[in-house]
Amino acid sequence: MKTRMPMIALSLAAVLGVAACASTKPTSFFLLQPITATTGGEAVADHARARVLGIGPVELPGHLDRPQIVTRGTGNRLEVAEFSRWAEPLQENVTRVLGENLATFLPGDRIASFPWTSAGAIDYQVTVEISRFDGVVGDDSTLTARWQVLAPATGDIVMTRNTNVSVPSESADHGGTVAAMNQALDALSREIGEGLRSILLAGIPRNDARRTPNTPGS
Repeated sequence: MKTRMPMIALSLAAVLGVAACASTKPTSFFLLQPITATTGGEAVADHARARVLGIGPVELPGHLDRPQIVTRGTGNRLEVAEFSRWAEPLQENVTRVLGENLATFLPGDRIASFPWTSAGAIDYQVTVEISRFDGVVGDDSTLTARWQVLAPATGDIVMTRNTNVSVPSESADHGGTVAAMNQALDALSREIGEGLRSILLAGIPRNDARRTPNTPGS
């Protein structure tokens, strides 16, 4: 009996290991996607030359700085989904999609994402501070942000706006939550695009002198 016990223990461990592997839930990876070109805005007319728009920095709450998708639970609880993850860091994903959306809404302009290599080439800088970007599985996803447009030519803050968007999920899973978050980011992109279009129509000075744009805290 003593000689058979190790073999029995090893066999039992192997069976349990196989069962655990078979029952492990596969991990799903998600990305926020830019809008399609067919849904964008019309080009802004009468450009003396194409504007160069610098997008960023885009700041997100620290608790979202993780690969797992974070959703809201009951009360003040946050749910961290171990098997539903972002395919790239969320801050990078949001910045990239925001820039691509604005390139679609404002096809007459050129977009540079922060950090840019040639700061003096930026006509307007858009900074975005997101205070909430998450959802409740099977319910609404919410994006709350404060954004500004800076004019390097004058050193002024040309525009400051607050955006709050809630979009209902179409399914009770993380895929539905991410899809609703994507729509909320589209809405923010549209508001920023409309703001930038109104700046051009109002004739706000741009960086014709090609001076270095402001950065937060400067």
